[in-house]
Amino acid sequence: MKKLFFTLTCILGFVVTLFQFNSTTGSTSGAPAGYANDPASGQNNCTNCHAGTAIVATPNTASITTNIPSGGYIPGQTYTITATVIYSGRSKFGFEIAAQSSNGATRGTIIVTNTAQTKLVNNNYITHTSGGTSGSGNKTWTFNWVAPPAGSGPVGFYGSFNASNNNNNTLGDIIYITSTNVQENACFISPSITASADTICPQNQATLTAGGAASYTWSTGSIGSSITIGPGTYTVTATDANGCTGTATKSIASTVVDKPTGLIAGSIKSTSVKIKWTKAVCADGYRIRIRPVGTSVWRNISVGDTSEKTVFNLTPSTNYEYQLASAYGTNVTAYTVSRTFTTTCACTLPSVTTGTITSSSAQFNWNDDACGVQYKIQYRRQGFNTWTSITVGDTVSTLTITGLLNNQAYEFRSRRECNTSGTINSGWSAISTFNTLPLRLGEQPEAEVVYLLRAVDVLGREVYPESKGLVILQYSDGTAKRIFRKE
Repeated sequence: MKKLFFTLTCILGFVVTLFQFNSTTGSTSGAPAGYANDPASGQNNCTNCHAGTAIVATPNTASITTNIPSGGYIPGQTYTITATVIYSGRSKFGFEIAAQSSNGATRGTIIVTNTAQTKLVNNNYITHTSGGTSGSGNKTWTFNWVAPPAGSGPVGFYGSFNASNNNNNTLGDIIYITSTNVQENACFISPSITASADTICPQNQATLTAGGAASYTWSTGSIGSSITIGPGTYTVTATDANGCTGTATKSIASTVVDKPTGLIAGSIKSTSVKIKWTKAVCADGYRIRIRPVGTSVWRNISVGDTSEKTVFNLTPSTNYEYQLASAYGTNVTAYTVSRTFTTTCACTLPSVTTGTITSSSAQFNWNDDACGVQYKIQYRRQGFNTWTSITVGDTVSTLTITGLLNNQAYEFRSRRECNTSGTINSGWSAISTFNTLPLRLGEQPEAEVVYLLRAVDVLGREVYPESKGLVILQYSDGTAKRIFRKE
């Protein structure tokens, strides 16, 4: 009674399933598990619910093919399985395949690669879906299979195929059965690859070292256990002392090299600028390009692994734009967006000449320009070391100094200062000389203006005039005064 109930249930299930498979709407997908002509099901196939007798397939009617080498499958490797059924004039097809040992034990893992065409049933059978039945005289399905662990032995791919006449019943369908057997590769080894670094700069190299065998051949063509390579994917074929082979693959990632950041233009002068930046990872050099804003031709500068560069030979009072890129090996990144700066005016030496010279005064004259903000004149009696300094504003172009000694030789020098602190200046001019006039008959000498030049201690170190202890005050007329202040 139980057997009769099971048979009726099977037939009813198949009639419903295959009726829907044969329907023009194709709304149902696949066959139930256990109808792949496999040992586990007792060689059940599609004829269990279809009229007729199963036909043992030939390569011209139905087949199961693989890309497993003739030497057998390698445990853990993934292979592609292809199922094909052929029947001229028919447009609806179905299949079911299982991978088993001869005693019906599941071997390996079936992986669906096209969910629109195929699906798993009970995780160990693969069959068509409703979207995977249409064909024109033939139909092909593919899926992957992961080989079982070592020692699993021979594996059979058992399959049952249906070339439906699409007449909405189980009569007239053609059922094919077939199988394909593969062996386990008994002569197989599992080599290993270790890397000195898994991620490297694009221009750098890493060392790959293979182990687990006697000899090695790499995908680069190199022979030996180690190779030095750049970023990429590499495979080694290893052979042991018995001639058994195996492969291993290792990928070395490449670090992405970016543009430098934090660009700053500083120490801006009339003809130079210092450009600074934050280094980019993996960059071994940098490219700078600079040009006056509004022009089309870049001036290109290459520098090494540094974070700053002083650029010379610029034009005073000019607005510049500049960009940077990172260099790595023979490659260069894209350039940064433009940054700008403006050079200062040309802080050149003033042309200072002497004017009216008397017995106690001297006049200095020069031409003002748009760059200087002040001028500094220094003078001293010839033979003396200490200068007397006088600073005048930008709009002044003449200076008269008084309190000089008559009939004396004096030295003077000058410079233009282009900021109020005097840190941007033209530098000192060469030292020039002039002589005050002797006194005329009846002329009284004018008292010389005496200046405090500096204060020093007994060791000659400059100190404040108000400092405690012994202080020596030195004056412009060459005299000195000693003062002692108690602690």
